[in-house]
Amino acid sequence: MSKSPLANSFNSKSKKRSKPILILALLGILGLGGGVLAANITINADSPVEFGQGAAATMTCDTAVQLYPTSTYDETANLFRLTTIEIRKLNQLAPIVSSGDQVADLGCGNKVLTVKALDSTGAVLVVATAVVPSATATEGTITLTPTPSISSTAIAKLTIESNDNLS
Repeated sequence: MSKSPLANSFNSKSKKRSKPILILALLGILGLGGGVLAANITINADSPVEFGQGAAATMTCDTAVQLYPTSTYDETANLFRLTTIEIRKLNQLAPIVSSGDQVADLGCGNKVLTVKALDSTGAVLVVATAVVPSATATEGTITLTPTPSISSTAIAKLTIESNDNLS
């Protein structure tokens, strides 16, 4: 029987040498293929969405509060809307009236909190208010829902104020 002209090319030595090369080539292809699985997503027409660019605290009842605005995506309008504002680390102790109508301000309990969302010119976009329930907590949380719903990209600053509950 005659041998094929390619018989010498497929001897056992060449098979042993080609296996490491084949494995390295396969690993290289798989490694490069993994990079193709990423995708770019454009949200809000590449305009940044930021909260907290500024804050003005004018509360006399508690100076250590933290505001946490949240937004949700409105598919119909194709934008993010401000949905809630959480006020955390809120001192809910009620003021104590001592003799002679002297008031010791210990916390924000029974006071009205007003949160305003302002645009870059300082114009008020939305106002949300709530009466702070009196409690023994010195780090409570309340959540405000601003109405009407506004675009979160229009907000440049959130302010919070406290007033005595006049009701």
